[in-house]
Amino acid sequence: MIKQSQDYLFRFPYNQLTTGGLCRVRMYEIKKGSYTILVSELASAASGSIVAAADTIANNLVTRYGLDPKKTRWIEHLQPQEDQPAEFGELVFTWKGGVAAPDPKWRQMQADEVEALTGDEIEELNRPFGQE
Repeated sequence: MIKQSQDYLFRFPYNQLTTGGLCRVRMYEIKKGSYTILVSELASAASGSIVAAADTIANNLVTRYGLDPKKTRWIEHLQPQEDQPAEFGELVFTWKGGVAAPDPKWRQMQADEVEALTGDEIEELNRPFGQE
């Protein structure tokens, strides 16, 4: 049984030239020690790009929660906006010495696959933070 264990806003550092950004993080425990992490870009342009900071976000979360990179799946989520539907993509990182290399491989995910990895329906995943 998939269990959501975290749902919060996460401030991430980006680089020395910018203050970083803000994204929504949801963690789903698939089985003991195996997780799906859903990182959602916020609608505000001031929130920063999770695409550009994906490795930084992953490194921070792996360290914070003691995640095993080999047992963790990463999903990038872009919220639906105006006439654009939501977009989900799996990020596959190369890990060296416990650190994610920049420029992960990306592949688009279908709704049924995302629902299977999170246990939530797409409508729930697209609901803005704080609107339970």
